[in-house]
This record gives sequence, C-alpha cells and structure tokens, in this order.
Amino acid sequence: MDDAVNKATYKHICLSIIEFIEEELKLPLQEEIGTGLTLHLICTVKRLKEGRKSPSCELKNKMQKEYPREINELKLYINSLLKQEKIQINDDEVCFILRNVL
Repeated sequence: MDDAVNKATYKHICLSIIEFIEEELKLPLQEEIGTGLTLHLICTVKRLKEGRKSPSCELKNKMQKEYPREINELKLYINSLLKQEKIQINDDEVCFILRNVL
C-alpha cells in the first residue's frame, strides 16, 4: 500500500488515542462519543496522509486558554503515534478532538 494506512494501523491509532484520553487526560467517553471520535480520527489521518490541511477550529483560541495542558499532552501523544506514518497533527485538529470529548 503506497501512502494508504491499513485497517490495523487505523485501529491501533484510534484505540490508543481513546485510551489516552480516558486514562491520561481522565476524560471518560460514552460509547457514542467514542464512535464519533473514531470516525473523526480516521478522516483526519486520511486527510493528513493525502497532504490536505485541517480546517481551522473556530474555538481554538478559547480552548487554548481553557485547556492548555490537555491540548499539549494530546498533541504530543498523537504526534508520537503518527510519526511512523510521517504525518503530524496540528492545534486545530487537536482542538476539534477535544471539543468532541469535553
């Protein structure tokens, strides 16, 4: 597979991020939130692998003021996961993720 991400990689990325959010950030997720987050993460990784930019998060500035620790920790964790895919997530995308779980 050229630049595509295989199903096992998507599964690992999504489950790892959800576990990090619940265990490290102490933000429990209801099943429907986890399902929506999984879809969002798959679309995000696919978009980044295709070289497309993330849209701007309209709540980014507010969230950066209210949740700086969560944004920083989640961004560092996700980028460590995505390093093998040679992609990086930006603050806008991290804010979208947190917006869905807060």
